[in-house]
Amino acid sequence: MTATTKEPTRQTRAPSHLIWFVPDRENAPWTRIGAQWPVKDGSGFRLALDMVPIGKGSIVALPFEQKSDTGNPEAGA
Repeated sequence: MTATTKEPTRQTRAPSHLIWFVPDRENAPWTRIGAQWPVKDGSGFRLALDMVPIGKGSIVALPFEQKSDTGNPEAGA
């Protein structure tokens, strides 16, 4: 007899926001460092960071839009 286990499947969905690092220098490029999704009960967010910035600057969460997924969000402003 073989036992099979069901692994929970994670639904893949677009994040609600993208996380950017904005260096504290004039005209410095923004770097996308991750994304965030709301938690099921709506009380907060789950962050997934691809990298952690080093240096002086700000971390900014902007609403996810398909067009800004890979580009600098300030470039279109």
